[in-house]
Amino acid sequence: MKEIITKVAVNDSRILISGETGTGKELVAQLIHYQSPRYLGPFVALNCGSIPETLIESELFGYAKGAFTDARKKGKTGKFELANGGTIFLDEIGNLPLTGQAKILRILDNEILEKIGSETAIKLNVRVICATNKNLPKMVDEGLFMEDLYYRLNVVQVEVPPLRERKADISLLLDYFVKEHNRHFGGNLRGFSNRAMSYLIHFQWPGNVRELRNVTEYACNIKTSGFADLEDLPPYMSPLKESQAKDTPEPINIEKLMVEEAMRLFGRSTAGKQEAARYLGISVSTLYRRLNMGRAKENGRH
Repeated sequence: MKEIITKVAVNDSRILISGETGTGKELVAQLIHYQSPRYLGPFVALNCGSIPETLIESELFGYAKGAFTDARKKGKTGKFELANGGTIFLDEIGNLPLTGQAKILRILDNEILEKIGSETAIKLNVRVICATNKNLPKMVDEGLFMEDLYYRLNVVQVEVPPLRERKADISLLLDYFVKEHNRHFGGNLRGFSNRAMSYLIHFQWPGNVRELRNVTEYACNIKTSGFADLEDLPPYMSPLKESQAKDTPEPINIEKLMVEEAMRLFGRSTAGKQEAARYLGISVSTLYRRLNMGRAKENGRH
């Protein structure tokens, strides 16, 4: 995913980011913007699902002075104009009603902005990045999303994988969020116990990184020092009862998981192992030693 981002950031192609809720789609959009030649320009984000249908046009395009009774005396600058020279990020584009979709299609076709109540057109120079957690092709088939708009937005697709498919990231993210919340709360939580860490790695994370961050913040509220254990996790996910606790997964070898993930990413060639060692922050000889230890343990089981 990062390789794709690096390649597509340098151009102005429209991008559609897909992924479940909480995977960090807006962070991906920001990364694309700040790696692009537009990085000095504005990055304007808009959640399409939060705009009332009656206000879509004014939010997107703005309105001129005197366009409405009781409106702002000086008019309003819309999101597209605010993003001129930079990037506009339309989050949850699948939640936009058909009337709003038609208005965006119009502006994408001619790249000309006309404010409500204005006779002056504004030439736009905006990169458009959209994101969705919905199945847009299915919505097109069902008549809920405009086919023309879908193909104009889906020039380059970036898929953000859910957290349950990148378990090697979980321990890194937990460490990062613990440090972040310690700074904010003035706490000194050192991390999670082996038992809690194993539970968290096996957890399915329906809310993805956003949920993981919330769980870490909860633990930093409950436990201000030492290591957080199972009882320090939110009640909805912590196996507090004895009957549940015995079903807790066996402690997991985080180091082994990281090595396996690096091998999957870079392959087992000599060059791949060199890249994997760099990715893990260890020497190549240390990587070989860990691979040999893992192989020896596997042979011992047989």
